[in-house]
Amino acid sequence: MDQFFEKPIMKETRNILGAGKEFIEKNKNILTMYPSGKINYKNLKPIIEKIPQTRLEGYNIALDFIQNNELISHTIKDKIYLNNVIIEQGAFIYYFDILYKDMNVVLSEKLKQELDSKSMISVKVMDRIVKEADWISYSVEEEFSYEPHYITIGYSTPIDRMYSNLRSLGIERPVFENVELVYELSNKDIAIGLKWGIKYEGDWYYP
Repeated sequence: MDQFFEKPIMKETRNILGAGKEFIEKNKNILTMYPSGKINYKNLKPIIEKIPQTRLEGYNIALDFIQNNELISHTIKDKIYLNNVIIEQGAFIYYFDILYKDMNVVLSEKLKQELDSKSMISVKVMDRIVKEADWISYSVEEEFSYEPHYITIGYSTPIDRMYSNLRSLGIERPVFENVELVYELSNKDIAIGLKWGIKYEGDWYYP
């Protein structure tokens, strides 16, 4: 973790009641490790010179940060893809998830709430500087199994559920952009299961 601090020997360590451990370099950087399995980095140094950046330039900076980050498992960083980008107060926030055997691996809604994260990795870049980043501290390992695993629910079932959910909101004829199988990461030390995902108006849902 010393790579996040200009003077690692000067960093302070503080235990946060019920919320993990915090490493602080005063007025410079904070690294927080949560028991839920999330790590958060914040760059507190003020931006002295505003340097315009394009979405692509910010993406390359975010990617370099991830690849050079020793606290992100190679089982995560070697499989990432860009899931979404938003602009917030002049900063680009890049959201990354991973692919396994050419299929998306998504966080379950329950795990998203526990981690307070939308994706496996997010990086906020402003004026060509990484100002904040979140990532999961998990590794995703493959275990060999002689047992075959089958999908027992066809795609029509989640589509029907999605239609029903939207009808309850007064939406009568929704148009879905995509329906596909995804892997769902629901917790640490638990096998990743397969489920159906439905893309509607740019967002993915897993009914």
